[in-house]
Amino acid sequence: MDIFRHQLRRILCAPFFFGLLAAFLAFDLYLISTLSGVQRELNLINDIAGQTGVQINENFEKKFTPILNAHTKDLETLYRQKAGKAPADASSMLKSLSQDYYTLTEEQQRRFRDDSTIVQLDGAIKGRNAFYEGYDVGMAGRTFIRQNKIGGASAEWITRNCDQLQDRVVQIKADGEKDTLFFPGAVYQVHGFLYGTLLKAIVMESAILGVLVLFFTLNYEFTHGTQSLAYTSRRGRRLPTDQFRAAMLVGILIPVFLMAVTLPVFFCSFHFSNLWGSSVSSAMNAEQASGSVPYLTFRPMTMLQYLLANIGLTLVVQTIFCLFAFAAALFCRNSYLGFLGYGLVGMLLSILPQFVPPGNQLHVFLSLTPVFAWQNCGTWLTQINLFTAYPWYHAAVFSLGVLVTAMASLLGIRRFRRADL
Repeated sequence: MDIFRHQLRRILCAPFFFGLLAAFLAFDLYLISTLSGVQRELNLINDIAGQTGVQINENFEKKFTPILNAHTKDLETLYRQKAGKAPADASSMLKSLSQDYYTLTEEQQRRFRDDSTIVQLDGAIKGRNAFYEGYDVGMAGRTFIRQNKIGGASAEWITRNCDQLQDRVVQIKADGEKDTLFFPGAVYQVHGFLYGTLLKAIVMESAILGVLVLFFTLNYEFTHGTQSLAYTSRRGRRLPTDQFRAAMLVGILIPVFLMAVTLPVFFCSFHFSNLWGSSVSSAMNAEQASGSVPYLTFRPMTMLQYLLANIGLTLVVQTIFCLFAFAAALFCRNSYLGFLGYGLVGMLLSILPQFVPPGNQLHVFLSLTPVFAWQNCGTWLTQINLFTAYPWYHAAVFSLGVLVTAMASLLGIRRFRRADL
């Protein structure tokens, strides 16, 4: 226990640790600030959800219609005051006032933003069925196969999984998942920001700092030339086990700390309190980045369930990165070269999928790496990329990653205990 505490103290006292942690945290908070331009609109929609509920049905319409009428009348009044003309259709009034936005007073700007948010929300609600009507995942899969000239087992795999996913689309349309309220994705893209930008940054930052901690801890004795003293005894040969426990604990706590700070700041700024029960596969959760196709989860999931699942998967990915770093540190006793090599391998795995055709078997291998999972963290547990349209894809990727890295770590420990230092 004393050795374990000593290793923890050594990590936490390292100059790079808190410096990088503070820098990463500042960057995450900066990312959140870049979305502040739509804070008022997002929070207004959340307030509307508190009054109407999230299920879009007849009861929703009864509660939402008076709200819409009040804001439409206010928009007409504002248009008459500013343009000096009789009210026109909503789109014309919004276009005219948006062109003169900076000539409005602060109070008029506030009213315009609120009115335009409700009017655009109404348009998104009425147009939500366009996303799912006529969307055939099976046909999209066959088109994907034809365009990318995929054949053999890969083509059969994609076809079978896309046909099965079409059954999920039918379920989403039938059980009301598509008819739940959310921030109109094509306008605000808050879902993509939260999981594709903010969470992606947290995963990357956690991996960088976690890998540094593992290399620093495992190679500390070699860096300071004390390995002949530390590892000569039988107990000394078991020192990497204590170093592993300490470094892995810190490595796992890094994303926990980053998320514990950034996520509350995000949700205090952008309110989700009334939307946690909405479905991730809501027709309104469709973003331009995904071709305006809603996020199709492989099983029914609310926004809160999806958030908790992504937090869990973030810890799994961090575990994989740290386990691989531990194994690499046991084989490479130069921290600088080891970290550089680790980074180069990561960059290579990040770039290669862009140059490998989807029909190539190498693409299958590359899609099973934790780096590929990190790149696609914005769509974890959903179907966006037809190549990975498989309900158990993410479970397979993360399980395989943990298994391979754990085996590599065990082999590294056995080799170290028998090595001639």
